[in-house]
Amino acid sequence: MLQDKDHNLPFHHRFHHTATPIHSAHCPTMADIYNQVHPEETPDLIAKSQAALHDEISKLSADKKTGWLQAKEKCPNLVDDDHTLMFLRCEVFNADLAAIRLAKYWNKRIEIFGTNAFNPITLSSSIGPDIEKGLTIQFMRLTQTKDTGDRALMYAEASRLMGAYDKSKDEDRMSIARAVWYLFHVALEDEVVQKNGMVFIVNYLGAQVSVVDPKLMKLVMPSVSGCLPVRVGAIHLCNPPGFFEKVVYPIIKLFMSERMRSRINIHHDSSDPNFLSTLSEKYGLDKGVLPTELGGYIALNGLGWIEERKTIEFDSNAVEEDA
Repeated sequence: MLQDKDHNLPFHHRFHHTATPIHSAHCPTMADIYNQVHPEETPDLIAKSQAALHDEISKLSADKKTGWLQAKEKCPNLVDDDHTLMFLRCEVFNADLAAIRLAKYWNKRIEIFGTNAFNPITLSSSIGPDIEKGLTIQFMRLTQTKDTGDRALMYAEASRLMGAYDKSKDEDRMSIARAVWYLFHVALEDEVVQKNGMVFIVNYLGAQVSVVDPKLMKLVMPSVSGCLPVRVGAIHLCNPPGFFEKVVYPIIKLFMSERMRSRINIHHDSSDPNFLSTLSEKYGLDKGVLPTELGGYIALNGLGWIEERKTIEFDSNAVEEDA
């Protein structure tokens, strides 16, 4: 049986750990509200870290970096310094950790996208229609707002998975996983997000046990936990259902690292008068950045956002063709 270091604690206490100030050679400042530090980037730091990263990649065994080696051969334009810099930022310029994440990223990217992994992850690519299929479910959406720490916000609404896809078809799950990857890559277009990271807000209101799909969670959770170059500040789980502890939590322990689990915060009732004040005062999330579903002012329009992205990508492709 999988053991968890907090298994003797009451369930609602398992996700709350006391933060310890962090210091490193690159990050002399105290940690922020999410126990994260943010180094001052200099050309010298970036150059030395890039060199160290490539040195660390060379030390990895061939079987661990199969995807990376394929990417270097098949899409060298996608694995430039800007690409590797995202992984250094994610791991706070620890080159060894960045190398491991980079290798896992490309292995997972090939698993999720197949031969399309070596093309840009866009709606205008050949895999675009399948990404759009997953996006239309609107399970995950970017709020296009940030918290007080300049972190992007990803909002997930679990109830939208109910009856939204055929669980007997792996291709339906893959469409959702590809949509999730697309959303992260859109967020990472912002250099500030690469540096400061993201916050996840998951709303279980109205969700039934039918939303639980271990196969889908196995596709998505490891991507976030150890592959995608995203610094996760926190995961706020709102309105957890009665089946959460016995059904969802064991799956979280299977597919999410302990470090990531330590970033989970449970908010049992979003209708509680203290809910919004807690998010604002403790976590830098006020009404102006939160979706209306949680009492905020942001009305999300996932389908409209898809059309906006198509326009952005079309304009970007036109500029590249003219260049």
